[in-house]
Amino acid sequence: MGSIDQRIVELEQKVASLTKEVQKGADIESVRRIFHIYGYYFDKSLYRHVSGCFADHPETKVYWLGGIWKGLEGVQRIYMKSFADGLTAGHWGPSYGLLLDHMMMQDVITISEDGTRAKVRKGFSLLTLGTPSRFSPMRSA
Repeated sequence: MGSIDQRIVELEQKVASLTKEVQKGADIESVRRIFHIYGYYFDKSLYRHVSGCFADHPETKVYWLGGIWKGLEGVQRIYMKSFADGLTAGHWGPSYGLLLDHMMMQDVITISEDGTRAKVRKGFSLLTLGTPSRFSPMRSA
């Protein structure tokens, strides 16, 4: 066994290492929470809130249907224009008869070494979309 001073130094190093690991786990869980909040807001057609889930940073990007939407301005453009105007005809919030349901799965979250940035990649997100007036085989004529 080493001296008491040596053991104290080793324990301090171990505590520092474990503290960093616990913080990284907490950071991943915080990002995962935002990821699932994003899915909730999207499903409820709350597109202003959806764009609020993204950082105002030049490296912020959304990849959608072969396009890359860059920065917070690009994110707002795709959600507040393309989705809000195209999917819900400008209506903000839940629309009667419209079902949007994202199952958020297989998220891969990477936290930078210094803990200041995160990257989320979705392995799989299943979107169920439908309206009874257009898609229901049970509707009456």
